[in-house]
Amino acid sequence: MVSLHIRVLGDWTQRLYDYVDQTRQIKVYLDGPYGTPCLDVDGDRYKMFMFISGGIGITPMQSICNDILHQRKRGRDIKRVMFIWSVRDLFMVTSVLDYDKEYFQKNTNLRLPISFCPDLVVRGQPQEVMENYFHLTRERDSSKFEEANIRPEMQPDLKFGRPELPKLFSKMKGYASEMGETKVAVLTCGPTSLVNSAEKLCATFSSGGDTFDFHKEVFEF
Repeated sequence: MVSLHIRVLGDWTQRLYDYVDQTRQIKVYLDGPYGTPCLDVDGDRYKMFMFISGGIGITPMQSICNDILHQRKRGRDIKRVMFIWSVRDLFMVTSVLDYDKEYFQKNTNLRLPISFCPDLVVRGQPQEVMENYFHLTRERDSSKFEEANIRPEMQPDLKFGRPELPKLFSKMKGYASEMGETKVAVLTCGPTSLVNSAEKLCATFSSGGDTFDFHKEVFEF
């Protein structure tokens, strides 16, 4: 399955959105894909992964993560995956897709607030293998939680505020030590500030024989 995520940002993408909204189906020509991560994520080098994304930066991260999880299902030795995604409330709704309540009710399982759509990260992984941290950085007033499908008591992966990346890196370093691993692949995509923070933390935590190898993609907002 191929999923295309196109942000409305200008006249051309707005016309494309309006056209698809009216016709529902269009023919497209796909050429590619091109490019690969600078890290060898498909070989035997890494068994520990961190995926860090902000906003629409989840698009390539969830694709790579899902592929890693499918490889694990086929027998690859993957010991720990940590998926971190931060989103401003309503950002994904207003900037990516114009979801309405009817569509949302019909096409999601309500596992996260509306602001986290589209969320295509594979679920059902054992907790000892995969941890999810979905951060809503600008949540609504609690009186609007129901409208936004914000249900902290039923959404264990949901966090409020910005992710505390140093603590998460420290946690992953601890996992690596417990499991006898020395290499962690860190893949990031999102705003420059988020990507730069992750890169600096990779350098900071690459010590004592451990290496946090870094790959980045930058989406400007």
